[in-house]
Amino acid sequence: MRKVATMICVLMMATVLGCGGGEAEKASQFVSADFGAAVIVHPSKALSSTMVKPFTDNPEYKKAVGVGKAMGFDFTKLETATILLPADEQEAKGDNFGVVLRMSEAFDIKKVLENAKKSTIKVDGKDVKLEELDLVKFGKHSTVKVADVECLKFEDEKAPLACQIDDKTLLLGKEAAMKSMLAAKGGGSGPLCELIKAAPNQGDVLIAAVTAPYKKTIEEQKKGLAMSPLASFGGFVNDIDNVIIMLDLSGSEMVNAKIALKDDAKAKSIVENVQKSVKLLGDSVKDAPAGDPNVKMIKQLADGIKVNADGKVVAISIPRLDGIEETVKTIPMMMMPKPTGMPPAGMPPAGMPSGMPAGMPPMQPGI
Repeated sequence: MRKVATMICVLMMATVLGCGGGEAEKASQFVSADFGAAVIVHPSKALSSTMVKPFTDNPEYKKAVGVGKAMGFDFTKLETATILLPADEQEAKGDNFGVVLRMSEAFDIKKVLENAKKSTIKVDGKDVKLEELDLVKFGKHSTVKVADVECLKFEDEKAPLACQIDDKTLLLGKEAAMKSMLAAKGGGSGPLCELIKAAPNQGDVLIAAVTAPYKKTIEEQKKGLAMSPLASFGGFVNDIDNVIIMLDLSGSEMVNAKIALKDDAKAKSIVENVQKSVKLLGDSVKDAPAGDPNVKMIKQLADGIKVNADGKVVAISIPRLDGIEETVKTIPMMMMPKPTGMPPAGMPPAGMPSGMPAGMPPMQPGI
């Protein structure tokens, strides 16, 4: 779960992902049966939330947006994007994920890379050209064919291939992931694709995963639960078929999750366990000072969590908490440090085209 949260934080702070109108269809368009998990973020919605304001007000964020615009790639115009994890346990732990970026306005990735050579950023208070920092190896590229489609191959071996499908859509990924995305061009297929299409609401952030490809990882997570407050849920993880988690930063319900179990009895048991845990949470602050803001938030959380089962599907919702904006303001601006020979937030490191999240940890799907 920590790795999932880290991934989402990286994507949101760089504003590199999103999903626009016709959400389910757009989000699933390049999803083939080779993928088992996806993370989708909607900046046009998320960036309007007061929760995100501390990040968008940050000077380093604004600098990154300015540099992006100068290069011809306006991060704030991202309409749709999806990160896809392969439906292979070993590959999912590596860097063989795919990324689909959609813009609301036309751009040309080759021009963006050319403009990057002329761009400058502040390093230790001085204007420095990106190429002087050796951060624009991604500007040097050749072309290769993948599934008869032209892609850009960058000098840095760690960099993904980049394939501009049309004037508003860019695919990023290693060769295997690129082939899988191109194979699904025009209409996705497979369990993950159907799961995304079935999501009733994409929200600001959507996490979707089918669990069958990741049984070994799930077993490892199950062992970790044994030593945590969530130990009572460890017996259910092997019975989960798929998971959808939707985050809404502005709505009255901040989190909505749907967990599909193998049978009705397991679903009923999970509901009972969640209800017991929620009661314990509320009881833990029953006699605490009512004026304490943390106590107030815990009480609101305990009172507002809803859980029910419809057949073998468990639905869980978590309310938006009063004062959550003030809590967010206290989060260290880890994603936006002052540059010291490195690019500001939102700019790619060596070998990464603009918009490619770097150093992203592998997601633990379905947990």
